Amino acid sequence: MVKITVCDDDDECVVVCAPAEMETPFTDNVFEDCFQCGRRIQHRPNVPKGKRICIQCTAISLEEEQEELEIKVTQETMDLIRKRNVH
Repeated sequence: MVKITVCDDDDECVVVCAPAEMETPFTDNVFEDCFQCGRRIQHRPNVPKGKRICIQCTAISLEEEQEELEIKVTQETMDLIRKRNVH
C-alpha cells in the first residue's frame, strides 16, 4: 500500500528529481547530485529540504522496499492530486 502525505517544512524528505539533461520550461531549476549515485539532477527551487535522489535510484529503492511505502509531496502536488481525484 502506498500512503501519500504532505512533506512539512520540519520533515527531512527524500526529493525525487529529474535528470539534469531533461528539458523543462523552467530556467530557475537548481542542479545538484543524487545522494546515492552522484548522477547530476535538477529540481525546482521550492522543494522541501532533505536528500535529493535521481529517478533511477528511486526505482531501485522501490523494488527493494518490502514494507508499506510512504511518499511525501509538496502541498502544491497534493492539491493537484486531490483535484484530479475529484473529477
